[in-house]
Amino acid sequence: MKCPYRNFEECLVEKCPSCNYEEVKQEVIAGRYPAYMSTQTAIEKGMAWKETQEIYKFVSCKLVDNAVQPIPPKKEIINNTTRTSVVVKKSIFG
Repeated sequence: MKCPYRNFEECLVEKCPSCNYEEVKQEVIAGRYPAYMSTQTAIEKGMAWKETQEIYKFVSCKLVDNAVQPIPPKKEIINNTTRTSVVVKKSIFG
């Protein structure tokens, strides 16, 4: 979801204090093993392992639900007009 309160950047669901979300725990098999080997054999040999991942599923935003207006972003224009010139003289004779 693009968050209107963060200049329409991707929403940081688990870090945002105004987001309502669900934690979903999912068990996956991680690691690398050859295609000819079954997952059970790979787990026994230590090439793969079971891992629990937490996935955050977005439900709603408290700010949107309460119709809070987003703060317009403060845009600053910085003009750097410094010029630097360097002269290098090289000679094969000296």
